[in-house]
Amino acid sequence: MQIIRELKDLPRFSRAAMTIGFFDGFHLGHQKLFKLLSNISRAGKLKRAVFTFAEHPLYFLAPERAPAYISPPYYKEEFLEGQADYLIIPDFTGEIAEMKPLRFLDWLLEYFGYLELIVGSDFRFGHKNQGHVGTLEEYAAHRPNLNLHVVEPALYQHHKVSSTTIRQLIKEGKMKEVSFLLRRDFFVENEVLHGEGLGRQIGFPTANLEVPSWQVIPRFGVYSGYARVGRRDFRALIYVADNKLAQNKGQVFVEAFLLDFDEDIYGETIRITFSRWHRAPFKIESLTELRSMLAQDLTWLEKEGYGNNESEYKKNK
Repeated sequence: MQIIRELKDLPRFSRAAMTIGFFDGFHLGHQKLFKLLSNISRAGKLKRAVFTFAEHPLYFLAPERAPAYISPPYYKEEFLEGQADYLIIPDFTGEIAEMKPLRFLDWLLEYFGYLELIVGSDFRFGHKNQGHVGTLEEYAAHRPNLNLHVVEPALYQHHKVSSTTIRQLIKEGKMKEVSFLLRRDFFVENEVLHGEGLGRQIGFPTANLEVPSWQVIPRFGVYSGYARVGRRDFRALIYVADNKLAQNKGQVFVEAFLLDFDEDIYGETIRITFSRWHRAPFKIESLTELRSMLAQDLTWLEKEGYGNNESEYKKNK
């Protein structure tokens, strides 16, 4: 996959299929677009292109209203590997923000001799989001070199699947639903930091990492999940909470006790994925009480912490 980070480096395509969007999380709705992109490109022997942005446009236009991310921006490259031939991922700039919808479309077709364009039914574009599917349909009707495909949203329990809905589910700790809608587990990835060392004192050493400030914060409490260290995955008992030792108020940390693991990984970047929420946090009065509670949590983890969503996946397809 060729990654294009600056529009001046955009090549000219004779024939291609492309989808456009921000694609935070790559949920079921997004995956419908990519499935159609794959089918159309295979049938027409076209190059597959994805146009997105390195950061959400609201971080440029109105940072106070910008949403927290489900997935880190760099996850787009990881997810799309093998699903696209070209990833066009420029920074969102003032020049792009000021571009009128029809000017954007004219500019786009300067680079594509023939384009199969795939968008969701709620797609908006151009200056102040003035462009919509109706704009695209009217424009494409007079351009024989542009063929438009509008994809209806994916539904879950009769509701539209959206990044906004998934962010709320993460905040509520509903990781079973989140995993279903993403077709993977939600994760936090960061560098392992030194903690207070209380876990090690009682036989439960933990890896501690901060939830990045730009990422949606899971509900506080205890979860089951996994920790990826390098290329290895370990079952993990996970705790999410703010930290009284944090230098900046509002920082949120993840602590993970990795099963069958005893290595020094301070300073390494690891990925913590969330499977199930177990319980809310509460004040512990002593190390003895903490050890007893963690032992109970570990029993839950080994007996019930990992469910099988396969039957639900099949039912909701």
